[in-house]
Amino acid sequence: MKILFPLGMFYPTTVGGPSSTLYWHTCYLKKQSVETYIVTTDLKLDWKKHNIPLNTWIDNETGKVIYCRTKIQAFPFRALAKTISKIFMVDIVHYSSAYYYLTVYTILLSILLKKGVVLSPRGEFFPNAIDSTKKKVVIKLYKFFQKKITFHTTSEEEREIVSNLFPLAKVLIQPNFVDIPTRRKKYVNSKNVVFLGIIYQVKKIENLIKAISISKKIHSDGGKLLIAGKPLVERDFLYQARLEQLVEELNLQEKVEFIGEIFGKEKEDFLNDAYILVLPSESENFGNVVVEALSQSTPVIASKGTPWKILEEENAGWWKDNDPITIGNTIDEALSLSDEKYLEMCDKSYELVRKKYNINTSEDNHWVGIYEKFIRK
Repeated sequence: MKILFPLGMFYPTTVGGPSSTLYWHTCYLKKQSVETYIVTTDLKLDWKKHNIPLNTWIDNETGKVIYCRTKIQAFPFRALAKTISKIFMVDIVHYSSAYYYLTVYTILLSILLKKGVVLSPRGEFFPNAIDSTKKKVVIKLYKFFQKKITFHTTSEEEREIVSNLFPLAKVLIQPNFVDIPTRRKKYVNSKNVVFLGIIYQVKKIENLIKAISISKKIHSDGGKLLIAGKPLVERDFLYQARLEQLVEELNLQEKVEFIGEIFGKEKEDFLNDAYILVLPSESENFGNVVVEALSQSTPVIASKGTPWKILEEENAGWWKDNDPITIGNTIDEALSLSDEKYLEMCDKSYELVRKKYNINTSEDNHWVGIYEKFIRK
């Protein structure tokens, strides 16, 4: 079985969740004797630091991958040529963005050649994400051949949205699986509340900052709000500037700190040391950072704009509205737990990852069987 993944970014780029998720995914597939090909660009890639040759096929733990030098992302010429050539020789093409140029330019060819076509929109079909005429045009194009596409969603909420847009298409659910170091928390490391992720408006970080001003326990217990991450584009840098101004207006300079991007072991230690992680997003199709926090035995407060009701069902956190008052009260509830109750929740967080989201141990990982169905047609 041969599968092609045309991507804009790929590991060791770690900007955004899919870069890492697809790394773990392709590593897993190779272990299952699936032949994988990844065509990607050098976007956000420090290829010199990682000693990666550009425009050359590499055979590594993910399969065969080529990082193509790309000057104009709207027309990734080398990546496009490599993608087209590989489409002819594979059984399945798995796209991971509805609007990325490699997808738009080649998906019709994959369909015409009768390849199995899987499209993971990664939340791009949520109403608030359809914010341009270009995206609306692309959606109309997909509707013409929706019967030929299998859409991959990561939650029941996303499945419903995609099914409403493409009622004739097959839509499946598979969460984003991870293969990352895990750690059990043996004691309370700190009383810090943390946010981790790209800084942009959908994340509603301003609600979290306002919640810190409302919380009583964060002040009495000596904790802080640590915001890890950075903006990607100009409008997001303006958003961070507004957040920093809000911190000053609320006199929270001693309680809120922007610490920038963190990676690898530093990120694992950051999440393990945290008391709770908060994801106050307006909407998320999944939210990889939740699994990353749980893997470090750190409970999570996730907004009802995210698909994380399971946190409350498994006693691994809270699933709440994302207004500042509700978040602030929930932070106080978390900080008021006895050490015994808190560490019990930490254990539940750890076990939830092993049971549901670790790519090697999850009872919900059906990817190989999903791909095999294309071969048996």
